[in-house]
Amino acid sequence: MLGLTFGAGPPGDSSPPEYTVTGQIVPPVNDGGYSLITLDGYKSGEVRDLSVINNNATWTPNACPTGSSTLHMVVVSTTNSAGCIPGDSGGPMYQHESSNFNYVDAVGDIDESEGSTSCWGEQIGYETTDSNTRLMIAP
Repeated sequence: MLGLTFGAGPPGDSSPPEYTVTGQIVPPVNDGGYSLITLDGYKSGEVRDLSVINNNATWTPNACPTGSSTLHMVVVSTTNSAGCIPGDSGGPMYQHESSNFNYVDAVGDIDESEGSTSCWGEQIGYETTDSNTRLMIAP
């Protein structure tokens, strides 16, 4: 996702849609269309219009030792959707811009699902800081 454009779509899709990354965003919680984002996991493909139910959340994965946690997570509701299933980790989370559907703002990447009700992802700003990288955006 760290590029000017990226393709989205499920495995085997020979012509996935391509979006231009124009910036990054921490979407607001429960704010109508402003809090809807898209997930693009390897297994589930692109799943749109998922509502942000928390941001800057703290998550303690089952695999981590007691007391460890990951901060600055975006949480979306996946109830009644096919998004965020095992194998989707690492896929991008983004928000389409209202002025042009082909332009997106990076939100983060998929980290973990909590059963069938929510999906957690690390916010892009903290991800790039932790990895000492930067998000390349279109001019």
